[in-house]
Amino acid sequence: MAPSSSADRSYFRVTCPAIIRYCELERLPRGRSPYTLFGEESEFGLMRDLRRLDTESSQLLHAINDNDRSVGAYLAVINKKIETMARYVAALSPQANAGTDQTISLSEGGLAFYPDRELETGTILALHITLLPSYSAVAVYGIVTAPDAHTNDDATGVQFAQLQDAERQLIARHVMQVQMAARRKTTD
Repeated sequence: MAPSSSADRSYFRVTCPAIIRYCELERLPRGRSPYTLFGEESEFGLMRDLRRLDTESSQLLHAINDNDRSVGAYLAVINKKIETMARYVAALSPQANAGTDQTISLSEGGLAFYPDRELETGTILALHITLLPSYSAVAVYGIVTAPDAHTNDDATGVQFAQLQDAERQLIARHVMQVQMAARRKTTD
């Protein structure tokens, strides 16, 4: 996977499936979460909370695994069960299928997607991105840059704005998981 652009060379870009919803804004809101623009979504809140808890408990799980591998393995299985149930609940949500199901190009710095109409450079957006197959959802603000050079087609490039650390970490984790899955496919 290559760095995404000269402006954000420290970010790696992957191509992945997602469900995208967006709305245009007149300006970037200060102090207002982009999640509020897409309504209450408890199922996706559940996925965000699980990801946050995973991050908080990862060092503990490693320590347990170092002390007792069987207990560590058992806790990892329980973790996978909980994530599977949460994905199932999120997939059943009517909002899980609201938006456009498409393949996007994603990095921590932004994304390229296919809006239902042409968006002018400089347009400010609130985006709700459901990353598949995990059904992890993230809401972010972005600014339309230009047609994306990485996709070699008419995808619209968006640079993230006011990205919170929790959303950046979720995106980074997803990018890493997509990269690892691609590496596994090439070695199989």
